This record gives sequence, structure tokens and C-alpha cells, in this order.
Amino acid sequence: MKKNELRRHIELRRHSVKGPGDVLSPEGFELARRVGKTMRDKRYTHFIVSPYFRTLQTLVAFSEGAGDFPPTPEIRVEPGLFTTRLSEWREAGGDIRKILESDRSKLVEEEGKRLKNLLLEILEEIPPDGRVLIIGHSPILECAVYALTGQLISPLRECEGVELQYDLDGRIKMKELRL
Repeated sequence: MKKNELRRHIELRRHSVKGPGDVLSPEGFELARRVGKTMRDKRYTHFIVSPYFRTLQTLVAFSEGAGDFPPTPEIRVEPGLFTTRLSEWREAGGDIRKILESDRSKLVEEEGKRLKNLLLEILEEIPPDGRVLIIGHSPILECAVYALTGQLISPLRECEGVELQYDLDGRIKMKELRL
């Protein structure tokens, strides 16, 4: 097997524009479909969403836009993509850089450790040259990226994301997916 075939890819995306309750707005569906068109030919092998319905709706809209996701994909709902510490995150704000500079930096450290372990577990489950699309929430995704790569990213807007390429020798390359 060639070295470049030993890559695993994780694409982390924030859900689309939220409407009332836990559903996408009509604008959210349209935005996710437009972004989905940019996701054609990525050949995802796994789909993972948080337990919030808007993440599943975002995946469906991405799929509609791309037009080439598997017709009946297996979708894993992963509770660990959210947090039991939501009130702390809200109080701290949504920018990881600012949180790290504040008296709430322990939140990023503790949640980051949890999220890093979750992503590494997911990576281990992906076969060589696998590609997983994960749809979650901000600032949880930014915290996960920081914990896994040590790189700080600006807050993700709706449907924005990060692609992580994990080589089996342990190197991780990151590419931001901004709109």
C-alpha cells in the first residue's frame, strides 16, 4: 500500500442557519444545499452528526446539493459532539482565542481533551483512505480542532468547516473550509 493511501480524512462542519427550535430555517436549507454543491466527488465513507436535529437536516441538505452521497448512508448520531457544559460555553463566548486568554481557559482544556479523544477514536474506526463528514456546533468544533492540532481557528459560521487529513504516521494536516 502506498503511503498516500494511508490517509484518513475528517471534515468537520458547523450546522446551517437555525430557525425556531431545533430546526433549520428555509435560508439554512438553501445555504446547506449551495455548500453541498462544493462537496461533490468527496466520496464520504462515514457520516456523523450531533444529537441535535438541525445537524441531521444540514447533512440531508448537503447531500441534496452534492447529489452524489450514498443513497442510504449509514448515519451515526454521536452525543459527544455536543456538551453538557453549554451554559459555561455561552458565558465564555464563542471565540476559543478569547476564552484561552480568560479565566475560563480550563473549559477549553477539559472539553478539548474529551473532544480530542472522541476524534481519535473516530479516526481509528475509519478504514485507510476513509473520509468522514461530521456535522456539529460552534465553538465545540473549534475546540476539537485546537485540541487535536494545536492550531487556533476563528469561529466557524454556518456551514463552514475544517478538513483534517490524518496520516498513519501521526501527522495531521488542516485546511479551513470558509465560505
